Amino acid sequence: MKIIITENQLKTIILKEQEEKKCLPEKKEWNEVDYSVENIENGDILNIWDKDTKDGNALKKIQVKLGLTDDGKYGTDTLEALAKKLNVDICKQKNNNIPVGKNTIKSLGIKSISKVKKEDLKDFSENGKSSEDIKEFIKSFEKLRLKAYGIGDGMITVGWGHAEKKSKSQYKVDDKITLKKANELFENDIETAEKVVTDILSKWKEDENTYKLTQPMFDALVSLAYNSGRGTLRNATVKGSKFLLYLKNGDYTTAGKNIKTYALRSGFSGLIDRRKKESEWFCKQGC
Repeated sequence: MKIIITENQLKTIILKEQEEKKCLPEKKEWNEVDYSVENIENGDILNIWDKDTKDGNALKKIQVKLGLTDDGKYGTDTLEALAKKLNVDICKQKNNNIPVGKNTIKSLGIKSISKVKKEDLKDFSENGKSSEDIKEFIKSFEKLRLKAYGIGDGMITVGWGHAEKKSKSQYKVDDKITLKKANELFENDIETAEKVVTDILSKWKEDENTYKLTQPMFDALVSLAYNSGRGTLRNATVKGSKFLLYLKNGDYTTAGKNIKTYALRSGFSGLIDRRKKESEWFCKQGC
């Protein structure tokens, strides 16, 4: 089907575009903001020359929705794309600006994805402690082995999944320990896992990223640190693990989903079920 445009119509379109170009505001200094979608829904407003480079925040989501590069800068490219999408005449806008508030993001089909109640979010960055329930969860997957064993990974394992490097371990394959000793090793390993998680959250807090979690979220992270090893979770923050990046930027929902694929290893099919349950645990109190 061909759409025929007359010469006069074409001139009108060109003149309108030229007129709108004249209405584009002059460049000013960037105004640094930090607005999530939830912030906009609760009354905050994005304006021309606002800059918000945090992944997962409202401005980048708007740019993606408009088919633009998500650089987090509300400049003239974003302004023109908004005007076209919303059928708004920039020339008729006060200060040639299109304020982006809750009605605008609603019309763009962008919604807050967090279902977490603010009162349930706590600061675990200093002295976070896992629940007794998650300890039982971890034990159910690790299983109790009072005789030390190896699985060919260079480690000696005993008790509730307590693992030491073979070259430095106090245990040899087939050495036996008591239940009391197994529980002592378990509590020490839990404290180590908690320290790994609190250290990560402390750094995020220092850098003004997301650091508040619900108790189930903290518990799930402790379980991941216990299972994958403290170095694995710590290094994952440096390497840009998907679920940790989403969590760091406050996208609890996507973070929870991505736990399902975190640190899976070939030949360890049981990890698939464990990650699924850790993902569910993470979202127990909202996500």
